[in-house]
Amino acid sequence: MRTNWRTAVLPLAVLAAVSGCAVQPAQRPADLAAAVITANLATLRQSWQLTNAENTIARQCMRKIGFDYLISEEPRPSVNTGTEDQIGTGRPVTYGVQPPKAGPPAEDQYVNGLAEPLRSRYLTALDGPAGPLGTIRMPSGTVADFITGGCIAQARVELYGNLRAGVAALLTPSDVTTMFGRFLSTDHDYQSALTSWQRCMAAADWQVRTPTEAIQNLRKLTSAQQLASQQPAEAGADVTCDGHTHLRDRTSQARARFLATQPASVLSQLVDVYRTRQHALAVAATLG
Repeated sequence: MRTNWRTAVLPLAVLAAVSGCAVQPAQRPADLAAAVITANLATLRQSWQLTNAENTIARQCMRKIGFDYLISEEPRPSVNTGTEDQIGTGRPVTYGVQPPKAGPPAEDQYVNGLAEPLRSRYLTALDGPAGPLGTIRMPSGTVADFITGGCIAQARVELYGNLRAGVAALLTPSDVTTMFGRFLSTDHDYQSALTSWQRCMAAADWQVRTPTEAIQNLRKLTSAQQLASQQPAEAGADVTCDGHTHLRDRTSQARARFLATQPASVLSQLVDVYRTRQHALAVAATLG
């Protein structure tokens, strides 16, 4: 399989360590690997920090060339935020889904408002000139293309220390998480807990197959009012149902079983991602 992937701004869902919510360094490769593919409040906040750091560096790079880079900062995930792998500890619990923004993003408006050839110059400055793309093979065998020039690539070199390592750190977690999803489809203990969780959610009038699906459905809502009403209600039902079924605990146990089935090369790639992100977070901390 081959995936064309344009290196855009990092979404909220990856890893490493953040001041005030640091993950204690694990020693075993399997523990480090599990940390890389677990979505919880710490990893959300870590992703938030890395995203902001990348945007800051890219913005500085673009300004030196004479352009604005108008990517806005998202709110820092709060203790109320739950994920597919962890229940939020604050109340009311949410999934951290933000209200839909009115109108197109400021960055799109800015770029679309540039006349040619200025617009082409902007895109070249951001993504680099047209030319051969870099390629990287994921643990699943998928091959991804990535841009190697421009301010985005430069920002990732500065943040991660190495562009290829940075791209691997961005893409490997979701690739292995997809592999883990296939494993879950045949894991008896997880499937038993999931079936119980689905019945519990249905009894509360929420027809969703997984916590991930619940989060994805909320992100599709176009009404801020509907989101404000539905999100805490659905997440609250999830808290109750997880308490009855221990779905997150079963997911964690299945994750350990999954990693135990993987070749040493996959664990090694995940450990490399963990260390690359630790380096990136140290760099991000110096940006202020």
